[in-house]
Amino acid sequence: MMKHTPINKYNVMTVLNSDYFDFGKLFVNSFYDNIDLSMVNKLYVYDTGLSPIEKIYLESFPNLEVVSTPLKTKHIALHDAEWCKNVYSKTAFLLQVVEKDELPTVMVDSDCIFIRDFFKLLSPDFDFIVCKRNGKGAFSEYIASFFVIHSIEKSSEFIKDWREKMFLGTESHKESPALSEIVYKGKYNIGELAEEVISHTGTDMSESVKIVHMKSTTELRTVGQRIRQPHLQSYAEKYLTECPLIGAENFLSKKAIAQQLNQEMDKDKSDNSLKKLSPQQRALLLQRLKTN
Repeated sequence: MMKHTPINKYNVMTVLNSDYFDFGKLFVNSFYDNIDLSMVNKLYVYDTGLSPIEKIYLESFPNLEVVSTPLKTKHIALHDAEWCKNVYSKTAFLLQVVEKDELPTVMVDSDCIFIRDFFKLLSPDFDFIVCKRNGKGAFSEYIASFFVIHSIEKSSEFIKDWREKMFLGTESHKESPALSEIVYKGKYNIGELAEEVISHTGTDMSESVKIVHMKSTTELRTVGQRIRQPHLQSYAEKYLTECPLIGAENFLSKKAIAQQLNQEMDKDKSDNSLKKLSPQQRALLLQRLKTN
């Protein structure tokens, strides 16, 4: 069997607009909190309708690049025309990232939370890695919430095939059925990772879960409903903050943060962002300050 050289760095990319920005906060904060950043070259966030302050928030994180696009989408109803523009743009943006840096790249939906590092699961023996759904009766066996490109050489052809099938499809959900068709053809060397590990939608938060997918369902239609599920409450409390856990010094000076975190101050004079931080968040900020 041919041996493959271990991969030292990946890019990671997602697509985000203002209506999904709470998802984006959970995505980015959990990524920098729980992922082995030594494996990451850059996190690309493709802007399909972010506000200026939202872009400032995101760019406070190291090695995160917000990429401007012509799209300015609004989420009104699930699977409406604006939702489709966002979803179906992902593969084109993915190819841009691969061609720009010529590095293996991971595409992850923005409505995800990183619970544990996943890079050790990505075998370089495969040109591409897909997420496999094991549940019976699903509209698609393979889902596009998590997708990995290892082969730079084959990426353009793969994405061309994917997009052609996507736009010819008659399903209301086109992205994942089109991906499944490609897997079934056997044209490419494709590995699989289980949905319950890499795009988990259940309430069981066992050690095997690496990424949680806050997927919409009949009962969970709004962003708020999807975020405020009981088993995800601790993540919402930890990461939905005005002041990022990483890069907070771009919002407040290090001296001001240290002063306010290390001593009792007049509540009327303390910064509003810091008032909202939990003890755990304050500890993370202090740790950040000590390492810079």
